[in-house]
Amino acid sequence: MPHPYPAPTTFTNHHSFTDNTDELESLLDEHLRGNIDDALWLHQIGMALLPGEIDVANDADTEHLPAANQVAIKLKEVLESAALPEDMSGADEPLRDALRWSCMTKARALVLDGDDDEALEMAQKAVELVPSASCSNHGAALQVLAQLLDEVGRDEQILIASIHRLVEGGWRGGDLSTLPADYTVLIPHILAQRQLQQDDQDIALPRRQLSDSFFRFRYAEAEERQELIDRGLAMPDGNRQWTEMARTYLAMDSGWRIHEGDLYLPDGETIVDLNLIVTGDLICDVYSDEGECTVLVLGDLRCQQVFSVYGLFVWGDAIVGDTVYQYYNDWAFEVVGTLSARGFIVQDKSAGAHQTVLDYHYNSYSFDNQLSDHAMYWAGLNPEQRGGANMNLLRRAYANGRSPYPAPPAHEARVQQHGEARAWQRRIAEGGLTAEEAQAKLAAPAWAWQIASLLPARCWTPALLEQACHHAEPRIRVRTAARLIQGSDTLFAHLASDPVAAVRAEAAFNAHCPIALWRGLAGDDTPDVRAALAYGRYASKTALPEALQLALASDQEYGVRRAMAVQLGLVDTARQRLAQDPDEVVRSRLKEPR
Repeated sequence: MPHPYPAPTTFTNHHSFTDNTDELESLLDEHLRGNIDDALWLHQIGMALLPGEIDVANDADTEHLPAANQVAIKLKEVLESAALPEDMSGADEPLRDALRWSCMTKARALVLDGDDDEALEMAQKAVELVPSASCSNHGAALQVLAQLLDEVGRDEQILIASIHRLVEGGWRGGDLSTLPADYTVLIPHILAQRQLQQDDQDIALPRRQLSDSFFRFRYAEAEERQELIDRGLAMPDGNRQWTEMARTYLAMDSGWRIHEGDLYLPDGETIVDLNLIVTGDLICDVYSDEGECTVLVLGDLRCQQVFSVYGLFVWGDAIVGDTVYQYYNDWAFEVVGTLSARGFIVQDKSAGAHQTVLDYHYNSYSFDNQLSDHAMYWAGLNPEQRGGANMNLLRRAYANGRSPYPAPPAHEARVQQHGEARAWQRRIAEGGLTAEEAQAKLAAPAWAWQIASLLPARCWTPALLEQACHHAEPRIRVRTAARLIQGSDTLFAHLASDPVAAVRAEAAFNAHCPIALWRGLAGDDTPDVRAALAYGRYASKTALPEALQLALASDQEYGVRRAMAVQLGLVDTARQRLAQDPDEVVRSRLKEPR
């Protein structure tokens, strides 16, 4: 029958241990039995010497730290000799508590010795030992790691990354009451977001490649690119610095194309895959780039999400409903005006704006990312995960109709901070209006364009679409024509007979334009409308009926025939007519591979 272990007070009352840890080690060795119960006994001694909370900057609190550290070392040796797996799977919570206490104590001692890196590594190990029961010292481990991060002046990323690894190990939260106030709000938010990420459905947004509209954009001449470079250089000092990289890329002859005026893109995800200059605003739902490409928007960028790896330059404002995520260091993102978004995340990339209206931000190149508005953390993303994986999580969240961030600030607070116009702009872009408010704002001339260009797709009710189709401002009707989807036959018919040719052209180009309207659009008096019908079928990879192919292949305007030359599924007669066309561009396009 083994003798009972000595009471923990045997060691706490022995003041010589404060200065002589060798004596303590010898005494401990005398009573160790060589089994797992040794760990539990050592833990009791350690807790008596050093309770759960300690201020390492306070001499009174650290008096017993050397002795406690010796106990911690001995405890870890016992657990290692028991051949338990590193994650302590199969061990009950008392043993997990013992190992956590050992790691926490060693971390405290290492800080006093000036070994901050190893101290943080040890504290992180204590945190990442997933608790198997609700009653444990895991909350104390979190507190120790947070305290050490504050004391040694390190980024909280270590703690946040640990939280994500805990969740992946099955942790669903525990005692956070001992943590600083910011963490007691942030960590539950992260846990909630991780659960929502798991619950998100695989909803695929409609995807459209910008290169499907390639032939609708014209080639940018060298003189035009130089004019833009000169325009950037002529800007005032405060703005000119945000044109530097755009000017650098414009100087390269990279097959730049130009779109004149506003570019309206359908709801869903636009895959940007070519070098393009937009002379007006670029309006879309989700902006994503693929392939080495650069886009310069001379007006505003207006959308819900931006996921960019390559070059994106905005010489007006960039107004984004939710997140702007910039990733990868070989490219750049610059905004001459104001960048407005809920979250702005920059990982390993040159990115910035003249002015910002942001709730959350993060830049991996910056050292002033505060916990209270750290976009990576509040978006529920793992800071150690690659940009592409995090972008996909945000895509899924958006497709499921949710934003990862906490509720936006009160409207009145934003008015005080940013002014009435910016506050309403944010509220519209975030979809924070009731249906009645949206209709009222669309009816107000000062707000109609903000509604048409910024209100999220999920907020467009049939009544609001109907109102937009009959709006007095042509720009509103053009935007509406671009976003109509299958089943909107009545609205398509109304816009296809609009008195403004630009509205009819956008309806004709739309991939969902009903077949019943094609004949009328093919006979439209305006060549741009007829060409838009042909380009729209190329973009949606659908073929026109033979009669319309023959009519448009013989059109008196070369611009219409150029649009026909890129069509898929051309009948032989139409192809022969185009092959003999007097316009060289028509003939050359016909020969290009599809």
